[in-house]
Amino acid sequence: MSQVATTEAREAPTSYKTVPLAAIGGGGMLAPTTFGEVVSFAELMSRSQHAIPKHLRGNPGACMAITMQALRWEMDPFAVAAKAYSVNDMIAYEAQLIAAVVHTRAPIRRRPDYAFTGSGPDLRCTVSCEMQDGSTKVYESPRQGDIKTKNSPLWQTDPQQQLGYYSIRSWARRHTPEVLLGVYAPDELDENRGPDQAKDVTPRPSMADRLPGARQAETGFSAANVDAEIASATQPAATAPALADDQTEPAELMPPVGSAGDEERSAESLPVGLSSDDREALRLYVDELNGELHDYAVEEVRTRFWKGKGLEKGSVLALAAGSITDAHRKRVTGEISIDECDKRCRDALR
Repeated sequence: MSQVATTEAREAPTSYKTVPLAAIGGGGMLAPTTFGEVVSFAELMSRSQHAIPKHLRGNPGACMAITMQALRWEMDPFAVAAKAYSVNDMIAYEAQLIAAVVHTRAPIRRRPDYAFTGSGPDLRCTVSCEMQDGSTKVYESPRQGDIKTKNSPLWQTDPQQQLGYYSIRSWARRHTPEVLLGVYAPDELDENRGPDQAKDVTPRPSMADRLPGARQAETGFSAANVDAEIASATQPAATAPALADDQTEPAELMPPVGSAGDEERSAESLPVGLSSDDREALRLYVDELNGELHDYAVEEVRTRFWKGKGLEKGSVLALAAGSITDAHRKRVTGEISIDECDKRCRDALR
């Protein structure tokens, strides 16, 4: 009888309303005492819509992982969620959050000291921390120019700040690895470390090659084709035989349908207001977006394109670029497949 009662007690539903709050440092934070309370809170968090990033909405499991990490760090789960990203099907955390975790959780007596030397590509950062045992642990960063992955715009606008984030993270990896165990920044996951993160480096055809009527090697802007076009243009044109009123032009004199170069020859094949130069610019834009793996990198490429072209909202080129950008945003967030993204890009260029 007691066993049945115990089983029923364990299976009793837990409400988020029962999760207590604890006073910490003049504020308060969650203080769940059972696994059920954590699960209940994570389920409520997954329904928070705009209070959490897209990749956490409707995903109680991921929200639970964020909540568990926040409780371990004694931080607000919603604040941690706001600094979390989905990269290569894994959760990554913003550099600012990782720096805050090291400052508050590493066994150090006071805040780290940051010293910068050099400038431009030669900029370096040295982080020094006095440990609780009295020793001092030091980390010196590589040259800024030797750091390969630089997704944040801060590398351009505030390089010392970004290099400081990089250095305190690396300091912790070397001297207090237990603090950041299993925690990664987006640029670390972008580096595809380990066999499970291997990147397919098989060359992919460019957007121009995947589009209908794409230029082939022997046509378009190849040197041989340009020479042939020049020679053809400088030779006297052959006089075509006169046709009777009831005759049609011989098939051999008609341009082949769907052959390479149709886009340049036929203005009717282009959307109104979209020139062949615009279409070529959009192809290059798509090729650049294909190499990006997350939404903020897509946004950086979009900003450069819009500024470089001086686009105005509502223009044909802006609308086509907007459709392409939206397709790649959904590709990197996993809302659509790569094939579907390619299809939407083709549709935008038709």
